[in-house]
Amino acid sequence: MVIKGNHLHMVNKFIYMKKALISLSLLAASFAQAQTGAWYNYGEVLKYDIGFNTGYYRTHIFPDSTVNVDYSSGLGSVWMHSLGQVMDPYSDIFDNSIAGAVDPSIGYTVDSINFPYRYFRHQTGAPDTLIIQFFKQTNFDNLYEDPWAGDPTYGGRSYARLSYDSTLRRGDNPFLEIVEILDFNDTSSIWQTKKYAIGETIGVGEVVGATVTYIPGNAYNTGDTLDTYFNNPTPTNQINDFIMYYFLDDIFFHTTGFYNHGIIASHAARYEDNSNFWDKQYWPGIASSYGIYHADIGFKISSAAGTAIEESSSIHSLAIIPNPASSNALLSFKLTKPTNDGELIIYDISGKKINNMKLQNLIYGKNNIQLPVKDLKNGLYLVTINLEGEVYTKQLVVSQ
Repeated sequence: MVIKGNHLHMVNKFIYMKKALISLSLLAASFAQAQTGAWYNYGEVLKYDIGFNTGYYRTHIFPDSTVNVDYSSGLGSVWMHSLGQVMDPYSDIFDNSIAGAVDPSIGYTVDSINFPYRYFRHQTGAPDTLIIQFFKQTNFDNLYEDPWAGDPTYGGRSYARLSYDSTLRRGDNPFLEIVEILDFNDTSSIWQTKKYAIGETIGVGEVVGATVTYIPGNAYNTGDTLDTYFNNPTPTNQINDFIMYYFLDDIFFHTTGFYNHGIIASHAARYEDNSNFWDKQYWPGIASSYGIYHADIGFKISSAAGTAIEESSSIHSLAIIPNPASSNALLSFKLTKPTNDGELIIYDISGKKINNMKLQNLIYGKNNIQLPVKDLKNGLYLVTINLEGEVYTKQLVVSQ
């Protein structure tokens, strides 16, 4: 594990957590509901499961840089012409989530992918097109474990290289390509989610990736305003706008030998500009000096046997914030229905029950439960929540 800057002190905590992983995993198995898989989203784990102060931003996807969007510094050109994510479910980071890292001795199945979006149709003459591409490891150009070895800033960062076809304006050589025609039924001014079936088995130790590309069907001109949120002054020619989201990790958290990072078709890929050596390829989000980019794209993973994932029908977005914790921490989760039948139990690594409390008056939507961190000694704990007979678990690190 490599953490840059002022957050270097967290490395030892994370290594300590990994040393106890086997014992903790066995303990969790005795309490948690059996599960054959889950949604894997690297940025969500950093922000919500570990509790990093990871930035979260919207971005406008468009195949040309000739139209304008509103940045904090004023109007500027679009810079994300296609956005994707490389996903390596074997990474230790997923042991901080409900999903858990995939066993390195087995393969897995990508059942589906999803991502949040917004879509505005100001032009109604023709439909727009959304292109979703899925890549297996053999579709990538190469995997680079430590291409900047020895560099004080970039050393230790691993990335997967993926080619970009500037003529077709999308990724090159995908394993699977899904083309969706966008019309008025897809419009949404609020956060919505698109989901696509993949159903592909992946070999042992291999990584995957997915990209999203938006192709407008209506005419546009240089200087037109793409950004729906810009209204001062009101644009004279507002064009259709497809919005996606990404995380920006300014802690630069990464693990050498694992491949989890965003991939962005920037100006260099779109216009074959080799001035920064990234022409004709997706720029890896791990190569940034501002932070590591991760697209908000989830991968639904099932076991090697391909058994469909049993998704919880009542609880979602379970997280402990912050984690590691020193004095205060919240167990945060969303419910699909209210309940008065809940119990929270905290176990230490030996399996001894440390604390338990009844949970009542839980509401539909988001709930926050204060955890008694001040009463706990430094170390690893297992937090379990039982809701109407369904048991869920989270790992908690206390470091006071």
